[in-house]
Amino acid sequence: MIPSRLSGPPNPPAIPEDRKLPGLLAALDPAAMEGRLRALLGAKGALTVQLLKHVAGKRAVISYGFEDGQRFIGKMYRKDRAQHQYRTLRVLCESLRGRTRTPQPLACWGDLGLLILEFMPGSPVPHWSELVGQETLMSRLGASLADLHSARLTVGAPATLANHVRRTCHPGLQELRRAVPHLGALLLDIERAMYAREETTEVEMRPCHGDFGPGQLLVTAEQVSVLDMDGLSHGDVALDVANFKVGLAVHAGAAAPGLIRCFIDSYLQGRPMDSLPGMPHYEAMAYLRRAMIQLRNRPSDWEEQVLKLAERAQRCL
Repeated sequence: MIPSRLSGPPNPPAIPEDRKLPGLLAALDPAAMEGRLRALLGAKGALTVQLLKHVAGKRAVISYGFEDGQRFIGKMYRKDRAQHQYRTLRVLCESLRGRTRTPQPLACWGDLGLLILEFMPGSPVPHWSELVGQETLMSRLGASLADLHSARLTVGAPATLANHVRRTCHPGLQELRRAVPHLGALLLDIERAMYAREETTEVEMRPCHGDFGPGQLLVTAEQVSVLDMDGLSHGDVALDVANFKVGLAVHAGAAAPGLIRCFIDSYLQGRPMDSLPGMPHYEAMAYLRRAMIQLRNRPSDWEEQVLKLAERAQRCL
């Protein structure tokens, strides 16, 4: 059972036992975590715990809040991934320059597989469709992404386009072709063209966020905070730029070109670079990634939307 002091409804539902996250119930128990967090952080008062996200067998995100106002975020991973994230984030935080920040890792408790992160202040960046008229914000976010890509950090082996497709395009391009067989030839042509273009393109490999977008960003007057570094990799910086560009292109309507221009111009000034040679194939991937969302959610017009997204992907190449 989840302890009654877990925030939420008076009788919150029990969290199912997760054999791959054996420390989850302990991490959600205020009685078990209160003393441990106080010793680390010097917080005062009773502790409130809230489970923010739970992906069974993979990870969980937990909010810890004390009566004195101090708040912290816990991220739980399977196996030894918490320790890997702790080391990576420490280097990243030390490497960031300018006004870009990512949450500072405060502790890693290997017995729980739990990483404790500082709570970042700020306002969430609005959804893509609500960014009309936010050119100044776009410039700030472009500069922030340039800061992130300039960090002196190598994250594992270089990640290829195929790596990113496997990680983000669920349930997979083959399943998409099966679901819309009349678009199979078009989708296969796009896939082959993406990989062929990557093979002949020379790019600069840098640390990439993997999902840089409104849901992962907080802003204050002084800084931009980039959250959720679970997809951090070492790869072509066009991955993040293309994902942001396509998000605006799909959702911001007639305002998209101006917003995109502000974002990319600011990014290029921050690096500085003349161009992003990997953009076409990563833009195409970003459109296919959104086609996958249509496949998973299956709204009434999902096949029509898949066609539109595939056609936009094809035009990129």
